[in-house]
Amino acid sequence: MPGDQSAEASVETVELRVFVIHWNDPGRLMATVGDLTQSEGLTIDVCVIDNASRQSAFDIISEGLPDDVHLLRLPVNIGFAGAANEAIALARDSGAPWFVIASHDVVLHPRALAELVTCMQADPAIGVVGPLLTDADGIPRPNEEKGWWLGTVPEFDRQIEGSDRFQETLWVSGCLVLIRTECVREVGGFWSELFAYSEDVDFCLRARDAGWRVGVVLDAHAYERGSTASIDRRIYLGTRNDLAITRRRSGGVVFLRRSALTASNSLRALGGSIAFWRRRERRDLSRRYFRARVWGLVDAFRGRLGPGRDFPSSTQHVD
Repeated sequence: MPGDQSAEASVETVELRVFVIHWNDPGRLMATVGDLTQSEGLTIDVCVIDNASRQSAFDIISEGLPDDVHLLRLPVNIGFAGAANEAIALARDSGAPWFVIASHDVVLHPRALAELVTCMQADPAIGVVGPLLTDADGIPRPNEEKGWWLGTVPEFDRQIEGSDRFQETLWVSGCLVLIRTECVREVGGFWSELFAYSEDVDFCLRARDAGWRVGVVLDAHAYERGSTASIDRRIYLGTRNDLAITRRRSGGVVFLRRSALTASNSLRALGGSIAFWRRRERRDLSRRYFRARVWGLVDAFRGRLGPGRDFPSSTQHVD
């Protein structure tokens, strides 16, 4: 349960450890690291965890990163969840009261990290906090809550309660998340078998189960440039992992109900893939959606997690 940490240092004296998970996109990584080094109001210690990128990409980042940025190369790609657990182990060993996990494609406002730390300092019950995600123009993205994880039908509103500054939510995006070390010691790390996508949801829900507050700091802004993974992989992993979380949290009845809805959506996509009056690229997109959804559903029923299936238009790896 949350403890009393009222004696924490002011944000200006904080040295914040930031772990950036990277896979095969050195250009975006360099931009993200550049943003981090421009953070205002606190001192940043950046560590890049490379998820077994191809040699050419690793050579670029190893030569181009600033000298004061640490670089850890993993021998195999263990997914975002596995790499995040490597970050957690390093953070716990350092004794830091909190740490940041970020994806290599995140863009953040210079004051974003300071706002996150200030909010967490103000409430020792907060275990996980993230920024308000926007598009490139600074317009907040619409909330997308998937309530079936809690045994309900989908609700498109993540908001629970909050103030003018902190908005409590069921989960926050792993693209940029500040985690209290005491929280992760209690609830454990990310569900590594999910590999990538929805591992942030599972972690945040477990933190809430343990009594920690989870939410968004409305004064901290960030956005994502876009995933390195193909659309097939994103749909497949998202479908499979959402259903895996549903089964774990809500049981077989809700899992079957959600699976039926997934199957129905897949059949609609199949219909769209053969509708001759649609443009070819739209039919191809529907076909890919159908294929990825169906395999995600099949593997969820089989309990097949980990990296999962490959697709002709993608590789096995996900950052």
